[in-house]
Amino acid sequence: MSARKWSKDAVIADARKYGSKTEWSRAGSAYVIAHRNGWLDDACAHMQAKWEAKWDKTAVLASAQQYAARADWKAAEPGAYKAAVRNGWLAEACEHMHAKHRTWTLPALVASAAPFATRAAWKEADGSAYKAAREHGVLDRVCAHMTWASKPDGWWTKARVMASAKEYR
Repeated sequence: MSARKWSKDAVIADARKYGSKTEWSRAGSAYVIAHRNGWLDDACAHMQAKWEAKWDKTAVLASAQQYAARADWKAAEPGAYKAAVRNGWLAEACEHMHAKHRTWTLPALVASAAPFATRAAWKEADGSAYKAAREHGVLDRVCAHMTWASKPDGWWTKARVMASAKEYR
């Protein structure tokens, strides 16, 4: 059929022959006509998205049961996670999981910081501990054993700036 002969009813009838938009779009011009005329929703109403076929509630819950933390599940099975969010099943799917974040105590912060010689190295290796120490006001205390990677406040006096500048043209 040419573009002029495609009515909305004819496009919908053609679409019913296919199970997915992808399959239908590869088959011929009716998909293009439907898209151009804004009939895709009507023509594709009977089609099921691939993720819908794979991730029903039972499959989502079974997938979630394999993980102890939400972040691990989301990273390993993003399709299942998205289906849970989209369909309102996330709370049910994750009710057995624990939170992955830590509650930082002063001894835990000290232990985290101990192996590092500089604040920058610690911040890079364990940013959440560094942030917690800063937010709890114990950063200087936890980092007392560390050397400064940069000059401390007050280091750059006028005399030091002038001496440093003389090294350059």
